[in-house]
Amino acid sequence: AMAEHARTPDEAVSAALRTGLPAVLKVLSPDVSHKSEVGGVLLSLKTGDEVALGFELIRERVEKRAPQARFTGVLVQKMISRPNGRELIVGMARDPSFGPVLTFGMGGIAVEVVSDSALALPPLNRVLASDLIDRTRVSRMLAGFRGMPAVDMDRLIDALIRVSELACELPCL
Repeated sequence: AMAEHARTPDEAVSAALRTGLPAVLKVLSPDVSHKSEVGGVLLSLKTGDEVALGFELIRERVEKRAPQARFTGVLVQKMISRPNGRELIVGMARDPSFGPVLTFGMGGIAVEVVSDSALALPPLNRVLASDLIDRTRVSRMLAGFRGMPAVDMDRLIDALIRVSELACELPCL
């Protein structure tokens, strides 16, 4: 999805009109790693006025909840609605002893609360990626349930393998 950096409310409105409404705003700050914890994510903004107000609201929330954080604006994206989607997280960190470590698990705003993730050392192949998924509780939600279609496991495994390849190829990440 197309995303634009906006430094002012006016820039946010222009960006939203280009990328499409309804819009999503996400705080941009090098000092904020979990955007929703500071109230830095707004969804389904339907008009330019809502986008402008949303920009100001995010700026105020960051000033209040993370006063040390440098606020550099917001990321503006078109809101995509996927009623059958599942929120997942794929991440990578560098451990001083082991090097790159991949993480996979339940994503979204509950990521810290639920703490359902598993770790693996790259490089991953299809078997190792599949095993990484299977070691999480969220894996049981990936099959079809309650009328929701199953997740395309081949594409999910491909995504994990690509992140694994990035981790191995680019030590700067």
